[in-house]
This record gives sequence, structure tokens and C-alpha cells, in this order.
Amino acid sequence: MALLFLLRSEHHDHLAAFDLRWEGFDYCQFNQIVFHAVKHFHTDLLVGSGLAVTLDASARRSSGAPLLRWVAEGTAGLVLVNAGLALYGEAMKRRGLHDAATRTPRP
Repeated sequence: MALLFLLRSEHHDHLAAFDLRWEGFDYCQFNQIVFHAVKHFHTDLLVGSGLAVTLDASARRSSGAPLLRWVAEGTAGLVLVNAGLALYGEAMKRRGLHDAATRTPRP
């Protein structure tokens, strides 16, 4: 019975397809999204490497490595993940404040 639940089909014909020509989304905004991702590559690198280090520590734990080794490695991995997320959050906050300050009020 559970297998049938996983194999059932979802019909989403009533939903609009994602299209970059949609009137509320232009190519300029698409370029901003791409450049924004490139600009904050260091945060992606921190989060990705932190997750890799944390998963490696988990594998060391399951293989029976000494306690201090996998705890130290796991802690270092979590520090990297949190540093990346904090930098990304700070960048988003600064961008939002900058956008709010430069936005012209509507008459």
C-alpha cells in the first residue's frame, strides 16, 4: 500500500509553466539573480565545505575513530557551515537595507 502512495502521479496541468518572459520577471532580474549567486560564492564555499567536513566526521564516528578526532572535526565543520550562513544572512540584510534606502517613494 505504501508503494502505491509513492508511485501515484501528480497532475499539475492547472499550474503555469515557469517562463522568463512572464510580465513580472524580466531578464534584468534574472541577470541580477545570477550575478548575486556569483558574488556570494564564498558563502556557498563555506557552507559546502562545512557540510563535507561534518559528514566526514560522521563517517569517522561510525568507523570507530577516537572521540576527540571526530568531535573536533565535526565542530570545525559546523563552525564553517554557521560562518557561511551568517555571512550570507548579513549580505542579504545589507542588500535589503540598501534597496530600501535607494528606493524612490511612489507618489
